[in-house]
Amino acid sequence: MSNSTVQLVVRTASGVQVRPEPVRISWVFDDLVASDGHKVRCTFTAALRALDRPAELQMLCESLMQGAASVTADTVKSQWTDPLRSSAAGGIKSRTGEDATADTGRSAIAAALTDALNRLAFGCGIEILPPCQVDTESPTLTRQRVEAMRQQAAQQRASGQLKQLEHAATLLSHFEHLRQASPQLGAGRILQQLNPAEQADMLQSLLLASSQKERTQWLWAVAGQLLLQIDPAVPATPPRSRPLPQDLGPIRSVNRCDDGTLLIGARSGVYVCGPAAAVGQSHAVPPVSSPAESAGAHSTPTTASGGTGSTSSSPAEPDASPQAYADPGIVSQMGFSHALRWGEELWACHSEAGIAGWKLDMPIKPHIALRPPQLNGASPRNLAALDSGRLIFSSGPRLMMLLRQDGDQIRVSACGPDSPSEIIAVLHAGDAVVTVLRSGEIEIRQVDDLGVVECRTVAGTISAACLLPWLGEWRILVAEESGPVSCVGLSDTVVTQFSCPYRGLKALGAAADVVTGVTADRQRIVWWQTTTPAKLAGDAYIMPTAKHRAADVAV
Repeated sequence: MSNSTVQLVVRTASGVQVRPEPVRISWVFDDLVASDGHKVRCTFTAALRALDRPAELQMLCESLMQGAASVTADTVKSQWTDPLRSSAAGGIKSRTGEDATADTGRSAIAAALTDALNRLAFGCGIEILPPCQVDTESPTLTRQRVEAMRQQAAQQRASGQLKQLEHAATLLSHFEHLRQASPQLGAGRILQQLNPAEQADMLQSLLLASSQKERTQWLWAVAGQLLLQIDPAVPATPPRSRPLPQDLGPIRSVNRCDDGTLLIGARSGVYVCGPAAAVGQSHAVPPVSSPAESAGAHSTPTTASGGTGSTSSSPAEPDASPQAYADPGIVSQMGFSHALRWGEELWACHSEAGIAGWKLDMPIKPHIALRPPQLNGASPRNLAALDSGRLIFSSGPRLMMLLRQDGDQIRVSACGPDSPSEIIAVLHAGDAVVTVLRSGEIEIRQVDDLGVVECRTVAGTISAACLLPWLGEWRILVAEESGPVSCVGLSDTVVTQFSCPYRGLKALGAAADVVTGVTADRQRIVWWQTTTPAKLAGDAYIMPTAKHRAADVAV
């Protein structure tokens, strides 16, 4: 007989019969959230027995039997689940995941649950027999511990490997010699010419060299109506926050321009926060030209969700009074998923409302509004600028282009046949355009005609992608749904990884020295230093500050 069907009392022709033996009942509460955001599973087990005394039996019949033929263990379990879960949630909410799964934390949670159970049982004619047991576990904390153990082991292996450092120095010297001998070749093609056994070590050394040329001052994120500001050098400090106006509705995206301006997409428009003192005291460092500018490219680096942004150090913080660019014709629960500056105009894409363009001195309504019917029914995402006359965007598996003609005339056209699966990022990387497909492939296209010149499988199912600036060139970062963040070359076959205990990051952003992302539950902002991809440099749980989940991130 299943324990859940054991009868504590049963009504017979001769009266109510009581089971003399106790029955053990277990309650399992999943997804309880600790103070640091870790999820905890709590199992509470207790032995119960009905009291065979007239007054207690009357209370039991009135509270639990309620005209039924019997009271089973399952009856008690189901009626008391909600109040016990509330007690368990309260006990775990006040503790970290580490404390909630330790002996002292379990003892305190057991005491609170036992007290709650006794209060329930007292009014129902049921006796609780000690001891009551509590077992807690945290799957997220376990994954974090396993990852930390792996990282510690890797660090221990690396600590005594002086010969490897000397070898890396030799590789860098060899790389510089090859580059001087063949200045027409990019860094990726030179890397490809090395011994395959040395390529990964060389790439790590080159990432170190690239990251030391600049320092990212701030990471930016949006959640609810808040703009969040994170100092990547001080991971223990909670994010700073400031509310944004509510005129344009909830916030959907953020993109940082080369001069430090933030473009923040909302439901019915875009906020422009110019560089100036704002959220807190600025600790700005002198601006550094991005690799694209150094290389004479016409692109800007990509941040979260395939958008564009700056890789230079943050020269200032955003203006305290953002300028609102409104699109009053929008009726939607969605928002502008990416905004950019195109010449002297501001442009943004909205999956339900189309694409809007504003003159910078005319924020009241768009100068040009292209709704889905004017875009051949497209749901535009991943807007990117190729040059002064062309914008491109994706819609499902289709890449499309807006071509500026005479005056304000815009021609809409598809760029070749549809891709094999949904395009989740459109990345302008110098003289190439990369379309990243959810199914795990990347398509490398010529920037002139957007024809596909190479299609390559780089991962499993991809959840987010962006560009990583690297020695005047680009590498592609892809976050897998069930794996780490992979770093892929455009002109080489070397693949490295950024280890992470969280799978399926929903947004990515990168500069030469730092990579950041939003976790799948959108409750954390995580980041790495590019020089140490084997471990996270920071993990910010934003819910206590933002009270909302993160929508997007930018560097």
